[in-house]
Amino acid sequence: MHHDFEGELVLKDNGMDVKDAHVLFIYGKDKDSYWSGQHLCDQVLYHMLTMFQALHPASIDDRKVMGIWIFDNVTSHTVFAPSALIEQLLNVNNSGVNVPKMQATTWHNSEKVEHAQSLQWPDRVQKGMHTILLEHGLPVESKVRWYILCNGSVKKDLDQYSHTDCCLLHILELQPDFVGQKSEFEELLKAQGQCIMFLPNH
Repeated sequence: MHHDFEGELVLKDNGMDVKDAHVLFIYGKDKDSYWSGQHLCDQVLYHMLTMFQALHPASIDDRKVMGIWIFDNVTSHTVFAPSALIEQLLNVNNSGVNVPKMQATTWHNSEKVEHAQSLQWPDRVQKGMHTILLEHGLPVESKVRWYILCNGSVKKDLDQYSHTDCCLLHILELQPDFVGQKSEFEELLKAQGQCIMFLPNH
C-alpha cells in the first residue's frame, strides 16, 4: 500500500483504491441535516486519521508518525466538548438548570506552583463562578456576574488575570486555564499525537 502525496488521501492495494476519506452528506432539514463540528470530528478521527495511521504505521521504537493537519477557520472547527471550560455557561452560584458539568482543571499560584481543581462538588453539583475563583486563590468579594458598563476593559491585558476589581465573568475569562481551552476537534487530534493548524480569518 502507498499514499500518493500529490492527490487525495486514498488507501490503495495493488494499485486499486480501496478506501478514501470522503463522507457522503446530503444537506437539508429533511436529509442529513447540516454539517456540524461533530460531523467533522467523526470524519477526521474515523476516516482520515485511521487511513493516515495505516499509511504511516508506528516506527520501530513504537512512536506514532505525526501529521500536520491544516484547516480553515470556520465555526464548526471551534465547537467545544460538553465538559469544556466555558465561563459564559456558568452561574454565579453553585448548581443551576442546564449548567454543564465541566472537566477538572489546574491552575498556578503566584509562586508558579500547580494546583489541581475539580469544578464539581463530590455530589456532582457544578461549582459556580464565585466558588471557582475563590479556589483559584482570588479573594473576590463581588457576586455580580457582569458589569454592563465595564465593556470588558480588563480583557485588554491578559497578564492581569489576578485582579479582582471587575465582574465575575470578566475575571474568570482571564484565568489561564479558561483562556487556554481548545476546541473539541483540536483536543481529539492532539490526543492522537497529531499537529493541527488553523488558517487565519480573512
